[in-house]
This record gives sequence, C-alpha cells and structure tokens, in this order.
Amino acid sequence: MRCEVTGDVFDLSEIVDQITNAQEDVELVVNSPGGDVFAGFQLVNAISKCQHKVTAQIEVMAASIAAIIALACDKVFIGKNDIMMLHNCWTFTAGNKEQLQQDIEMMTAVDKVLHNIITEHCNDENIDEKIDAGDVWLVGEEVVDMFDHVELREEAEMKLAATASLAKLVLMARAAEEEDDDEKKKKQNVPPEPEPEPETPSDSSADEPDPEEEEKKKKQNVPLEEDDDTNPTDYVVPDDLKALLKEAEELE
Repeated sequence: MRCEVTGDVFDLSEIVDQITNAQEDVELVVNSPGGDVFAGFQLVNAISKCQHKVTAQIEVMAASIAAIIALACDKVFIGKNDIMMLHNCWTFTAGNKEQLQQDIEMMTAVDKVLHNIITEHCNDENIDEKIDAGDVWLVGEEVVDMFDHVELREEAEMKLAATASLAKLVLMARAAEEEDDDEKKKKQNVPPEPEPEPETPSDSSADEPDPEEEEKKKKQNVPLEEDDDTNPTDYVVPDDLKALLKEAEELE
C-alpha cells in the first residue's frame, strides 16, 4: 500500500486511518517542509502501532515534523540529492508571563519527544546538542551515515534508461511490431508474401522519350511527364514507439 505526505503537514487523518487499518506493508512517500507537530505525532503513533512494515521514501525534502515522520518508519530510503532538516519545535504565542511559561513547558516536552524519535536510530552521540544549537541540514549521504535504518536509494532503472540510445529504442519498437505482425499472420493462416522475382533487363531504347511525341504535347499544351521521384510512404509511428520516445525525451 502506498501513502503520501506531501506539502505542509496539517490534517493527516486520512493517512492515519489507512496505516492503522493496513492489511499489507506500507510505502510512505514523504516530500514536505513540515507543519503541525501534533498532526505529525498522530501519524508517528499510527506507524508505531502498525502491524505491517512501514517504509519511508524521502523525495526532495523531509524537514521538521516531516523528517520525524520518516525517521519513525521501520526503514527509510533517501536519494543522494534529497534533503532532511532536523530542529526543535517553534511556535507563535501571546499572553502574560504565565501563558508564556506554559508554552515553554509545552515546547520542552515536545522537543523531548522529537529527540527520542531522532536518537532511536542515530549514530551521532552529539545530535541533541547540534539540534539545540540550531537547524541541522543534511543531504542524502549524510542522513545514511547518521541513521542506521536509512539507505541510499539507487536510481538503477533511471540510469539504465538514460544510457539507452534513442536509435536503440526505435529499433526495439520496430522489431516488436514486426513480431506482432508475424504472430497475427500465423493465427490468421495468411501465407508469407512471396519473394519478388528478379527484374529482367529492359530495352533502354524503350525508356528514351520520343522527340516527335514531345513536340506534339508542347503544341497541345500537354505537360511533359516528369521523372518519378515519389517519396517513400511515411513511416507511421505506433503507439508503443510514441511512448518510448516520450520517455526518452523526459530523460534528456
């Protein structure tokens, strides 16, 4: 089952229900700058209680509470050019000194939960101090080095597709089309087309224009016949070849 946490994190109740009631392993795609920490904690709680394996796929960015959601999963995959950002929570507040003190106590408790999730799989003993000092920005390979349940995502399929030349894709599509035509003919019991007989040499004099005939055509305003330079029939691009060409253009 595939779920996505994209954009700002606010209402995640639908994804929470999906993971809570999952009947199979879950792939959770994360591409988010963060958002509401308590909405994120609800999803973290659902992940921890899920009876099946939850794997996070970080794409582009997992920052703030989105990073916590990803790190709470059983396994995490990240690309080498993707980004993770870790920090303590922050908020807007207003009120008297008692209200401000209550907000500080609340934020202190939230930070403890954030640090518990981060340090569970973290290899860096100084991560708490680094986060307390400010935002911690990491690229994919640094995330892999820091956490024991994170792996670098290999773009094997993309590399393979990118190295395939456009000419090779065209030839493969044409070959597939010819094989399909042969199979159809076999099913319809259509006999194979006979090979063309060799052409017999013709009398070269017969191909030469008759001067008297051309003179008559000029007098009658009949246009002279031109050499046959008919272009070959344009190749009709099949649908499967169009799809391959489109994929090749996207890879460039």
